[in-house]
Amino acid sequence: MILARSRHRKKDTSLFLWLLLLTALFVVWQTGVLLCAKGEGIFAGLLLDHRVKLSMTILWPDIFYLCIQFLLYFLFAVTTWGVTRLAAFFLNISTDRAFYLGILFWCASVLAVLFANQLLYVNSSFSDLMFDVIPLIVAKSSLIVLLGMIGIVISFAVLGIIKFVLGGSWALKIWSVIIIGILMAISFHQTDRSTPIINSKQPNVIIIGIDALRPDHVGYYNAQVRNTPHLDAFLKKSTNFTESITPLARTFVAWSSILTGLYPKHDGIRFNLVAQDNLHLSDTLGNILQRQGYYTVYGSDDMRFSNISKSFGFDQIIGVKPSINDFILGEFNDFPLSNLLINTKLGSFLYPDNFANRAAFVTYEPKIFIHVLRKKIKHIGRRPLFLAVHFCLPHYPYDWASEREREDTFSMYHDAISQMDQQFQDYMTVLRDNHLLDNAIVVVLSDHGEAFGLSGERMIAEKNYIKGSRSHRDIFKQVSALIGAESIFDSSSGHGTDVLSYQQYNNVLAFRRFGARKNKRGNISGQVSLVDIKPTVLSWLGISFASADGESLLPFIQSVQNRVKPRMIFAETEFTPTAIRTHDISVKNVVFQSLDVFGIDQKTGHLIFKKSAVKKFLPQKQRAVYYKNWVLAFYPDEHENLIPLLIDRQTGQWTDDLTISFARQSPLSQMLFAIKRFYGAEITRYFI
Repeated sequence: MILARSRHRKKDTSLFLWLLLLTALFVVWQTGVLLCAKGEGIFAGLLLDHRVKLSMTILWPDIFYLCIQFLLYFLFAVTTWGVTRLAAFFLNISTDRAFYLGILFWCASVLAVLFANQLLYVNSSFSDLMFDVIPLIVAKSSLIVLLGMIGIVISFAVLGIIKFVLGGSWALKIWSVIIIGILMAISFHQTDRSTPIINSKQPNVIIIGIDALRPDHVGYYNAQVRNTPHLDAFLKKSTNFTESITPLARTFVAWSSILTGLYPKHDGIRFNLVAQDNLHLSDTLGNILQRQGYYTVYGSDDMRFSNISKSFGFDQIIGVKPSINDFILGEFNDFPLSNLLINTKLGSFLYPDNFANRAAFVTYEPKIFIHVLRKKIKHIGRRPLFLAVHFCLPHYPYDWASEREREDTFSMYHDAISQMDQQFQDYMTVLRDNHLLDNAIVVVLSDHGEAFGLSGERMIAEKNYIKGSRSHRDIFKQVSALIGAESIFDSSSGHGTDVLSYQQYNNVLAFRRFGARKNKRGNISGQVSLVDIKPTVLSWLGISFASADGESLLPFIQSVQNRVKPRMIFAETEFTPTAIRTHDISVKNVVFQSLDVFGIDQKTGHLIFKKSAVKKFLPQKQRAVYYKNWVLAFYPDEHENLIPLLIDRQTGQWTDDLTISFARQSPLSQMLFAIKRFYGAEITRYFI
């Protein structure tokens, strides 16, 4: 008897050690796959090749992540062993058979994890590996069989617990299982503990931003597009400004202009991620509404290059904390087991840099971010409310957890917009369910558009060029659209890279009033800007404000006027490394090419655009003024000399000689005066 027990314990210990060894090998294999799939990676590149120093404040989340990974796989081995032991106890099988059952159960669990990861997260490095070997239908069938096997073993383990704890008859065991199931169901049931909504005469102000959404890819504006039915339904009841132009086609800078009512030249935010310590933000839309008793909230599912903070006048920020770890962990955290946990309540705690994070597209599920918003909004319970939320699905790389990456980025962008449309509808449902639309001003906008390197995505074409006596001999080379031999002159890529790409700078802008008072429905022609949002909202609320670059559009929202009076609209470009002057962007290359530009705050881990970089890249900006159907742009050449380009958007004709008759017949003098007055010393070098 004693020898049998001793042999049993040795076999049991042997099983446990074997499962630990197999799990360790599984982790090593996964790490190797990730290193091969992701290459050098951002983390290794920062530390080894670029010698970037990271403080312990920054490294702590990475250390925590590694500890969590080790603990997770250790628990995987322990759980496999525990379930096997309990099942063997219930079945009363020998220790030899229990050993083989444990190995078999471990193998089935590992395969189930890999197959589930393949089906749920199609862009995972392990999904790519599995897709090359196992067809989708085989993976689905295999997963069903494996889950059935695992379920049977777990059922035996549960019965083993009951047998061990309770003993007794089969009837008692069955009733115990039923009771445990009921208790588990009750424990997972969540009651609504939201704070009651307080009525207010002041309407809620709700801004819904959609990243990189081109108006011509919305069905309301383009009848050939049929993938935005929910957004179309909203726009049909809105006042739509069809010729809105963003001041700068990058998210952080555009949103700064939305909130300040100022052009980047005047609010000091000329580049993504500039330091906010010396900015004057006391008169942002958020700060003004705060002083009027509004509770102010900003949320976004992607904070990498848009660090909107509480300094813009927000009481609450919803979203991933912006830091370098968003890049590091967002890229490297692609282990199948952790992937299956990320979009759970536990995952939100263990993997905060991946949970509901659009930038970590491998595991991003659009409905999860809606769930986060629903939960947060339920517990706000304060009125009036200023709620600004920015959705980033249509932003590069255009895919998400269930959308497999393809080479055709244009069709992927189309699919991302379709998914965004459902996300928009789900969010509107959240707002209605919480009665936030009972009395509300809703603004729907896109911060900028997008270009894909296609012909016609730039205003200038070689065939429409008018040469003058003062024209540049190498003008086509000087203003080439892309870096590389494959460039197409009349094309453009990305956003914020070319002021002559209307597809980059044209944005959606619509206003709609919910409640007793209504807005005028229909389209308003004439050029406006995102800087007009702040004065429009404040005028609508009857709140006085300091002067702004923007103008109130309220007269067109409430009256029968259908065209905005022509005025000068300004636009400029951003810092543009070659890694983003293409439709096939490498995030890693963007980070590495930007290391001399962005610094890392060692206390917070935030990426910050260096002040020295501002001085360096400010002269390299393109600047433009839009007026009626004309555009006057200034391109810096390789020596930072300014090349003027005058374009008639109606005919497509353009020139770089401002002395020819084509230029004299245009409103050139007014445009020159306006752009010189606006940009001042930044552009006067052309006039010297």
